[in-house]
Amino acid sequence: MSTTVKILLLEAWYFIGLPIMGWMLVAAFGQAGAFLYLFLFVIWCWELFAFANYRYCRQEEFVHLLQTAAATQAPVEAALRAYLEDRPREQWYRFWVVCLLFFVFPGYYWIHRRRSFDSRIILVLALLENGVSLAQALRYVPGVVSRQTALAVTVGQFSGRLTQALTHLPDRQSASPWLELAPRLLYPLSILAVLIGNVAFMTIFLIPRYEKMFADFHLRLPAATDSLIASTRLFLRSPWIVPFVWLLSVILINVLLFSSRARWYCPLLGRLYRMYTRGQFLQTLGVMLETGKPLPEILDNVHESGLLPKAVDTRAERLAADLSQGRPLAESLARHGLATRSVLGLIGAAERAQNLPWALQELGATLVRRSARLSYRISMVVFPLTIFACACLIGFVAVAMFSPLVKLMEGMNGH
Repeated sequence: MSTTVKILLLEAWYFIGLPIMGWMLVAAFGQAGAFLYLFLFVIWCWELFAFANYRYCRQEEFVHLLQTAAATQAPVEAALRAYLEDRPREQWYRFWVVCLLFFVFPGYYWIHRRRSFDSRIILVLALLENGVSLAQALRYVPGVVSRQTALAVTVGQFSGRLTQALTHLPDRQSASPWLELAPRLLYPLSILAVLIGNVAFMTIFLIPRYEKMFADFHLRLPAATDSLIASTRLFLRSPWIVPFVWLLSVILINVLLFSSRARWYCPLLGRLYRMYTRGQFLQTLGVMLETGKPLPEILDNVHESGLLPKAVDTRAERLAADLSQGRPLAESLARHGLATRSVLGLIGAAERAQNLPWALQELGATLVRRSARLSYRISMVVFPLTIFACACLIGFVAVAMFSPLVKLMEGMNGH
């Protein structure tokens, strides 16, 4: 099953299956079903994030293993065997894994065993022992390393400089900032989802009682409550608004997730993505130039691997065509968007000083780190603003919910 199909099935479960399951639990068990659904939803979200972080940590372990084997000139097969023998095999370890995966659905552990990370490494080891190259094995077994690591291995094996290619991989903070930024982005969305649930409960059960009591006492509802009622009834009169916004958001997320071209040209996200991908490509280009082989030939090999994002792959293909025609590297990089005009002077100076491979690797690493730092800075600005906006909404809903009670008590004291 391809990664795209897995992501689509996961989205179908979270965006379609979970709401239907929540409606069934609430319809069957009422308030207890709502609390049970909220408990299960929190566990599912935590397991999803924990799985992503766990998989990245295992990928880091595997990359460190490859780096150690390449630096010590040890066979990769022997290092993989030692790594697999060192993995935990205790019964308690399996018991806790079974307990955690039980919340996905009962029996999922035995399905997961065939697709686990250790099973993938065993498959990689079997391919290597049957004469398949490391680069091909990593392409046949997806998920063992990231696309960038697989690209570095491909370039390193083609050029005979695997150690240098693996050494210049970015560190954890630069390579996957989304793992640390995701909680800051999902936390306000979780608060908003809970708030919407509370407002829906209030609209169905409390507001009709408020209106009846205020009509009996010949009182008017407070302004905040009137505003909340008007806004909720607007959605009730136009029930297509919420599904339409939901569907539009899902489509937008999928376009940005699956299309590198959409990420490249996205107004806000595009700058960070272009900086990050340019840094990755310049690092790879620097390793390529250390081989002494014709650069168009190496670019063609990388293109055939299919590991570059489509937005970068098409530009790299045009870059190879320009270099085959004898055009300067720096101008070709800027012409096809693989480098900015601001670094042309630096690349030209490095060419004259005959240290272009080192300069490109350092420039690429700098761009990757800069994109990570800029992502963190943006999140540090956006996160407090979203929390403040959620706090304002919660305060408005709280005032709209409790001010009728205060007004009722004042009206009863007046009578």
